[in-house]
Amino acid sequence: MLVPRAVMRGLRCINPDGISDKDIVTDITNATDGRAYLEKHLLLVPSNFPTTTKQMAAALFQVAAISGIGHPVVNMIMALAYILEDMEKDDIKEGFQETMDVKLQETVGIVKEMTRVVAKKVDERVKALVMRVDKMGQKMQDAVEKILVKMGTQ
Repeated sequence: MLVPRAVMRGLRCINPDGISDKDIVTDITNATDGRAYLEKHLLLVPSNFPTTTKQMAAALFQVAAISGIGHPVVNMIMALAYILEDMEKDDIKEGFQETMDVKLQETVGIVKEMTRVVAKKVDERVKALVMRVDKMGQKMQDAVEKILVKMGTQ
């Protein structure tokens, strides 16, 4: 099967003689065919497992080790493999960052709720203390008045 012209659009020719889409013949026309081919040649794990960029990079490293491949092609394959490995690291960093953002938001929510609860309890305690102080002040005032009454009568 020929690679569709739309796929070739934007690709640069690396052969000095020139390559057209009519020069590239392949049995692989989509991701499903590609995965089946790689599984058949033991370059990917079975299809019931998701493919990761790390697995794709490992497959490219294996392809680069195949004898008979020209040095420029090996370099291109290795470059793609290393780029995929970096993408995996970036994906892990992004996933970690997203997880941390979610956890931070959850923690902020918990702290806000705890602050609200603590503020309410502190407010209740302060009101209770103010009432006690008011009662004590009233008792002291009553006691002072009694003392003054007694002093005035004696």
